[in-house]
Amino acid sequence: MQIDFFEEFPTKENLEKLKLIDWKCTVYLASPSLKKFREIEKEVKKLNKKVSCGYWPVLRKSEGYWLSYYSKRKALLRIIKELNRNKKRLVFALGF
Repeated sequence: MQIDFFEEFPTKENLEKLKLIDWKCTVYLASPSLKKFREIEKEVKKLNKKVSCGYWPVLRKSEGYWLSYYSKRKALLRIIKELNRNKKRLVFALGF
């Protein structure tokens, strides 16, 4: 069995809890951009090398926050373009 986690608010305080994990797992980090996700991912790797990170794209609050039917089209296109530009393998979760 594999246990993974979702962190909607990846603050320094919340991420400190990853030090308690002693098995391989993935933590899906909510982030409004891939650039911000990569910054948080570096911090996670400093805390615990056993934890891999997945990108959980969220929008700005003014754009609808969750990816849904009600999200602004321009925001969805921005996320899609960002993912298409990144050719590296990327683990991500969509909040549908």
